[in-house]
Amino acid sequence: MSISLGMRVKIFREKLGMTQPQASERAGISQATWSRIETEQKVPTAGEILGLSWALGVPFDTILGKSPLRDRLKFAARSSATATVDDEELIAEIQEEMIFLAEFASELTGSGYLKVRE
Repeated sequence: MSISLGMRVKIFREKLGMTQPQASERAGISQATWSRIETEQKVPTAGEILGLSWALGVPFDTILGKSPLRDRLKFAARSSATATVDDEELIAEIQEEMIFLAEFASELTGSGYLKVRE
C-alpha cells in the first residue's frame, strides 16, 4: 500500500509533535496551504516541497515518496566484495536509513496508518 504525499507530511509532522501552524510557519507557507497539502486538496509546488522538507527535517525525495534507497542497496551489494572506505561509509549510511525505515514502518502499522497483509 502506497502512502500519499499528504499522509506522509501529516505523519512526519505528528511524529515531530508539531501543529500545522508551527510546521507551516517553519516551512514558510500559510497554515491553510499546509492543511490543503495534508488533505490532498493541493499539489505542492517545488518551493513548497522544499519548505515541507526543511520544516520536517527529511529529504525532499522522502516527501515525494521516491527514496533512492533501492538503488543504493543494489550498489552496495555489488560493491561489497571490493569495498573501499567510501563504500563502507555508504553501507553504514544505508544501514542507518534501513533502521529508520523499519522503525517508521513499525510506527505506521502500530498507528493504523498502514495495514499489514495477513
